[in-house]
Amino acid sequence: MRNSLTVKFLASAAALLTLISLGAHAANGIDVQILSATIKDKQIENATVILQKNGEQSSTAATNPQGKVSLNTTFADDSSVLLIV
Repeated sequence: MRNSLTVKFLASAAALLTLISLGAHAANGIDVQILSATIKDKQIENATVILQKNGEQSSTAATNPQGKVSLNTTFADDSSVLLIV
């Protein structure tokens, strides 16, 4: 099972740091879609997305033309996981 998360991305910002609380689940995969906060439903291509958890290896990937990325993690998702765009 994968979690789906849509993040509003402010195009003028150099980086967006968001604390996410996804809740623990059996699989360690996250699906993320990055959308513009200034243009309705505009997907952001090539945005770097990083999942971080203290003491764990980060997972990094870039969004595709539809603004989507799948990240696999070695850690369970909980309130201590950070999503960096």
